[in-house]
Amino acid sequence: MQAPLSNFVPPKTVEAAIHRTFAGRFSAHEPIYFIYGEGPQAAKFQFSFKYRLLGTGSELSEKIPVLRRLFIGYTQRSLWNIDDNSSPFYDTSYMPELLFESQAVLEEKGGGGMHWLGYQVGLKHESNGSPAFNSRSMNTVYFRPGVSFGDLNGWNVILAPRFHAYVGDLVDNPDLQDFRGNVEFMAAVGRNDYFAVSLIGRLGRGGHKGSVEADLTIPVKAEFLLDFATYILIQYWNGYGESLLDYNVRSSSIRAGFSLVR
Repeated sequence: MQAPLSNFVPPKTVEAAIHRTFAGRFSAHEPIYFIYGEGPQAAKFQFSFKYRLLGTGSELSEKIPVLRRLFIGYTQRSLWNIDDNSSPFYDTSYMPELLFESQAVLEEKGGGGMHWLGYQVGLKHESNGSPAFNSRSMNTVYFRPGVSFGDLNGWNVILAPRFHAYVGDLVDNPDLQDFRGNVEFMAAVGRNDYFAVSLIGRLGRGGHKGSVEADLTIPVKAEFLLDFATYILIQYWNGYGESLLDYNVRSSSIRAGFSLVR
């Protein structure tokens, strides 16, 4: 006699038998976007993610819980001559990193005032993978704290400066720290379900040769089509080092497009 459907247990699939352990450990890291504007490098895009090294079920993480906050991160940013013949890429920065992240626990009451968001400490490599004369690379260690002012469920201001020091030599670009400096300032004002404006500024050594990037993000959700949520992104850049290749060249640009993570 055939068993009733209510008692039917689906057979174990081959995919389930070789289930990978990294499901659920990936998360967003830096902004993810694609934007387009005028100029030689009309297109610019970036993707980024981080991966938690140890899960809650591992024996080592049970013995040393602090290791659950250890991540591998990866960010890639490209400038693209999309309007040229054959549409070549102008320059790409590859940025793997190892970071320790501590996030503050959200208070139930919330409300206004100042909120400690946590911090990141990391070791980061950045290079453009080009040979010979066009090769650029650097290694940094950094500390990035974060604080918020205002209502976390409403309007708020976030400050998250990044302090970094260079590790090893800069043989491919010995004066890079004159343009990159040792501090990257980040400030953002907005709310989760509304638009936000963020500013990222760098000061080179001596207080000059820096850069500023301003991003306006506006959330868009098309429920009537595919329930697709994203942001419209308008980005303004002015200063030195939009690409690692031309870290000592000043440029300015305005681009617009979309962002999946802001």
